[in-house]
Amino acid sequence: MGPNLVNFLTEIPKTDLHVHLDGSPRLSTLIELAQEHHVDLPAYTEEGLRALVFRETYDSLVDYLRGFPLIVRVLQQPGALERIAYEFAWDCLNEGVLYIEPRFAPQLLATATLDVIGVLTEATRGLERAKKEYNAQQSVRDGQKPSFDFGIICCAMRTFMTDVSEYYHAFCSLHQDEPQALVYQLAASALFHAAIKAKKDHGLPVVGVDIAGQEAGYPAAEFQAAFEVAHKNFLGVTVHAGEAFGPEAVFQAITDLHCERLGHGYHLFSVDKVVKKERPAEFVAGLVQYVAKRRIMLEVCLSSNRQTMTELRDDISKHALKDMLAHGICVSLCTDNRLVSNTTVVNELLLAIEHFALTPTELKTMIVEGFKRSFFPGSYLQKRKYVGQVMHYYEHLERKYGLEDWYLSEDSMFEDQRRPQQPQTEAGRETGTLAREQGREQENENIDSTVGACLWHSSGDRIRSLSPQWTRARARGVKMPEGGEATDDGKMNRGLREGRRRLEMPPEVFM
Repeated sequence: MGPNLVNFLTEIPKTDLHVHLDGSPRLSTLIELAQEHHVDLPAYTEEGLRALVFRETYDSLVDYLRGFPLIVRVLQQPGALERIAYEFAWDCLNEGVLYIEPRFAPQLLATATLDVIGVLTEATRGLERAKKEYNAQQSVRDGQKPSFDFGIICCAMRTFMTDVSEYYHAFCSLHQDEPQALVYQLAASALFHAAIKAKKDHGLPVVGVDIAGQEAGYPAAEFQAAFEVAHKNFLGVTVHAGEAFGPEAVFQAITDLHCERLGHGYHLFSVDKVVKKERPAEFVAGLVQYVAKRRIMLEVCLSSNRQTMTELRDDISKHALKDMLAHGICVSLCTDNRLVSNTTVVNELLLAIEHFALTPTELKTMIVEGFKRSFFPGSYLQKRKYVGQVMHYYEHLERKYGLEDWYLSEDSMFEDQRRPQQPQTEAGRETGTLAREQGREQENENIDSTVGACLWHSSGDRIRSLSPQWTRARARGVKMPEGGEATDDGKMNRGLREGRRRLEMPPEVFM
């Protein structure tokens, strides 16, 4: 994995569609603000906090979440949220992430002096300041680079931390005579109504809603009424589902909450976690095909999953990402929490390339799909133009780095010699046959993501894609010069290359 690949991954335009703002502050800023506002921390040095709280590895999901109350107490201080949002945007920009949808729970950060809409306003000010600074650059104004933009996703919580939230403490006090489950549902409805008001009456870039927190015991179906309100008011819907619970949680998120994207979706293929369906394998196979055909995006967070799931701790290649790719599911790689997981989008891409043999075609598909499936705050035509600018700039960088995919025979266009179509995880194998039978048409829909049979290779100052077909091509007399460009001596069909190029359709085709 040479430095030129890292440079390429840093320069290409990217998204981060699943990132918690309250899990992504700069550690130095967290310490500074805590000292300024007299907020207790277990240590006041970066080294101390990384050793005690924000570690490289965690014992469990509970251990992983232990640092959030500390961050929340700091974010509740006057002016803290705006600063952290501003710095967060620049941290993303500095690694080429040009569109973000930070999510957080405004009710968790609200205080006696700052209501939910005030929280959203403060976060917007910080993000907007970074946006104006970046977009004022000459290269952006001239159209040489895509601009930066963002939308905010409001998170409802399945359960509350009343001891760290003035809002939740007051809300529970007002509803102390009602069942706890109902209180959580009412709070979600209150948040979504506030989000709608923030968007319609205050012009804030609230683009979607989500629900986070413990899945077990708090099924998505219980929050159906709240999400119905969001859906009927045209907010995008993404749902934390399938992270710690099985396929039925994903099913509920889709059928009851109208979700267009899934946060994590890790257990989508886990037949063994199906509880109520009589024919689990058939149910999972059908669900997988529904997700794939409807282009319901999975927001995949490799580092976060590795830190919270014991089965991935020593071998991230066991992640269900391989099954997602094998079935043509729409995937975007995300950070989840930049501080808590100590990661970046570039790092997540490198993990996928190193451990899942992600091809250049799959990388490009992921990147573009991230922009396409975003809850972009502008109009449809503005979004389409923006995605077009992203694709144009991406292709410019492909040429700059000499990145090429080689498709040297007609049979190579219709087979993936690198990754078998049968899922590779144990649960995935159980549904593989059914999924393939139900998904033949999906192969044609997703040919762009399956024709690649390439491995990454860094050579000189260019990046090249090597495939098994190279040996075959040389035997047929096709010359492969060092610059990475093929010369055709009559035995390579130029029309084949042109046909493949047309498979990479403009963004409006699938939008």
